[in-house]
Amino acid sequence: MTDSNDGRRPIVSAPGSHLYRGVTVRMSTRDDVDPVRERMRPADLLFGDGSHTAAQLMSDDRGRLTLWVQAYVTERGTEIPERVWSVTVLEEDTPGGTATLRLGSRLP
Repeated sequence: MTDSNDGRRPIVSAPGSHLYRGVTVRMSTRDDVDPVRERMRPADLLFGDGSHTAAQLMSDDRGRLTLWVQAYVTERGTEIPERVWSVTVLEEDTPGGTATLRLGSRLP
C-alpha cells in the first residue's frame, strides 16, 4: 500500500500496532458521508505505531458488519496476516463523516 491518501478513501485509525477483540477504532470518510453506510469502499488503516495497511468495512452474508484487514508489518517488524473481524458500531457522527467501531471476534 502506498503512503498517500487521495482524500477520498476512508481512514480507519487504531490506537496500537495490532487489532484485537474489544479494541475501538475510528473511521472517517474525510467528508460528510456516513462511513458505516459506505460499505465496500476501500479504506486506509493507520496504526498508532505508524504502520498502515488497507481495510474495508463490509457486510457478511447475514448483513452483519465486518472489517477486512490486509496483511501488514508493524513498525517493529512483526508480520500480521490478513484478518476479518466482526464489528459493532458504537457511535456515528454523520455530519462529520466519522464512526466509532468496536471489533468483536476474528472470523475465519
